[in-house]
Amino acid sequence: MRKLQVTLLLGVIAATFAAAQEKPNMKFGKITPADFSISSPLIDSNVNAVVLSDVGSTEFEGNSKGWFTMVFKRHRRIKIINAKGFDAATISITLYASGSDAERLADLRAVTHNLENGALVTTKLETKDIFEERPQKRYVIKKFTFPALKPGSIVEYSYAINSDFLFNLQPWEFQGPYPVLHSEYEVSMPDFFNYVFLSQGYLTPEKKSSDRAATFNVRRANEVTSTESYAINTRVTDHKWTMENIPAMKEEDFTSTINNHIAKIEFQLSQYRFPNQATEDVMGNWTKVSERLLKSEDFGLAYTRGNNWLNDDMKLITKGAGTTEEKVRKIYEYVRDNFTCSSSYGTRLSEPNSLKDVFRKKTGRVSDLNLLLIAMLRHESIPAEPVLLSLRERGLAHPVYPLLDRFNYLICEVPLETGVIHLDASRPML
Repeated sequence: MRKLQVTLLLGVIAATFAAAQEKPNMKFGKITPADFSISSPLIDSNVNAVVLSDVGSTEFEGNSKGWFTMVFKRHRRIKIINAKGFDAATISITLYASGSDAERLADLRAVTHNLENGALVTTKLETKDIFEERPQKRYVIKKFTFPALKPGSIVEYSYAINSDFLFNLQPWEFQGPYPVLHSEYEVSMPDFFNYVFLSQGYLTPEKKSSDRAATFNVRRANEVTSTESYAINTRVTDHKWTMENIPAMKEEDFTSTINNHIAKIEFQLSQYRFPNQATEDVMGNWTKVSERLLKSEDFGLAYTRGNNWLNDDMKLITKGAGTTEEKVRKIYEYVRDNFTCSSSYGTRLSEPNSLKDVFRKKTGRVSDLNLLLIAMLRHESIPAEPVLLSLRERGLAHPVYPLLDRFNYLICEVPLETGVIHLDASRPML
């Protein structure tokens, strides 16, 4: 804890002279040999990489679906000081997906700058070196590592994300495992959207807000004509958060994940007020979110509707069980000992699986196996329920706002006469 306090003190000191500094003049690909010489009180022998600048923005645009698209843009530049800082050159970009709709990555550029014999040498990232992962049904991750990397390199990348999921306004982390010399984020919000701002951290960014008039052109397919277009006039508020000379946040013994402590801002869509229409509440509360989950095909409906395909197997699995406790043990041990966990994360049934598929394949993510366990218990009239957890690296769940993306693990809760027990059939050693 002492080290954490020292880091925070450095942050306060750095902030006292940050206001006097101006935003770096950073245009993508425009770099000079002088840029390789960095001077900052935040850089010492323990620093392996430093973020020179991190600039992002989100704007709303009218789309062809009769609604709005959010366009998030980011440009980031990092100096790799030594080989221990190579991790900073591996980048992951997360995209949200739901059914056939997904956020779209656009205009990705990434280059490595090296100074060789006084000359600047720039190497571009090739498209073939961008990889895709899908750790959960609703998320796609684009990953890449910068080419021609070596101690002293400066790497930079920029991209855009086009999103029709208005509840998923991109958050912004000002702080991380490396010092940051400049970080800023600007969000331009039309009046008819109301977002709750969720700030955290020991350091507070400077915030400026200003209003302006704006017109949005929205298009929508029409049964009579091919396309119907209309303009919407409204006010837009530009919110801009800026921080300078931000110290690194390192995990220490006896502290929770740094995600609980770094300076960052998140957004939760609360309601929207479309012109000439009534205000619609979006965020709701934990009760409404729970009701929505129970009606989801990949959550509640997976284990509550008829699972008669289990009839014959359950007779064999529970054979010889005389009490409810014995049934619970036999079912739990069957899933635990006969299934392979393919991923230690998940809160929903993975696509394109059904619980019947999971049972047949004998493999699945932690959420697949524990949802199957719940279905098997409920088949025997045992009122098992799912419990969502937030693992340490994901950070704390918000006590007020129902932010489901804070959760990444699912287990089973079973009420017995002796008390409530919690089961995780994905771990053979439990």
